[in-house]
Amino acid sequence: MTSAGAECLHQPDHKVDIG
Repeated sequence: MTSAGAECLHQPDHKVDIG
């Protein structure tokens, strides 16, 4: 989940997935 890390900043909702 490398791309997700950067996208997390744009998508606060997805932050939950990152942890």
